[in-house]
Amino acid sequence: MCIRDRWRQVGLQTTTTTSNVDFNIGLFNGYPSNNWSDNNDGKDLFFRITGKPGKSFFIFGNAWLGNAVLAESDDLSKNLYGGGILYEKSLSGNNMTINFRGEVLLGREETAAAENINSLGYYVNAGLKINPKVEFLIRYDRFDPNTKTSANGLKWITAGVNYYLEGQNVMFYLNYIRKINEVAAGFHDPKDDELVFQAQVFF
Repeated sequence: MCIRDRWRQVGLQTTTTTSNVDFNIGLFNGYPSNNWSDNNDGKDLFFRITGKPGKSFFIFGNAWLGNAVLAESDDLSKNLYGGGILYEKSLSGNNMTINFRGEVLLGREETAAAENINSLGYYVNAGLKINPKVEFLIRYDRFDPNTKTSANGLKWITAGVNYYLEGQNVMFYLNYIRKINEVAAGFHDPKDDELVFQAQVFF
């Protein structure tokens, strides 16, 4: 759930790092994605602050202010506000590591019809790395695209394992995703669970 590069926009971002807090500020051309031309009056702004109260504990908050996207669109703004925590700790006496992270995102879309759409998403994730190469994880996600209506949300429960062949430079993921679709009375939740295998390579 990262919003730093929403819609793959073109722009600039700065990062300031200190011992206790980090700051990120970004200015982007705005919707649509990969928008090299400056065809709208508004700009998208990104702000993030990360507090570091402990060596392995981080608290962060961020905001994405998307203004005046396109003249022919009914959307006046698309804003996101969120925050979360990240904690990681090595267990004494062995190579095991536990980690926990969670994040909440609140969306607000203003339209010319004055019918604002509010959305809500959050997740919690826990992991146990039994050695430097193998990590087991479990995660719970929920997303409601419009909090004013019912029976339109999504819930995902994920259980998986990561294998780090060469740290994060070469790694493999295997996840089972239990998908729960909130549906209106009289309808059935489609059986759309997934078993996903992925590989990651970067240098």
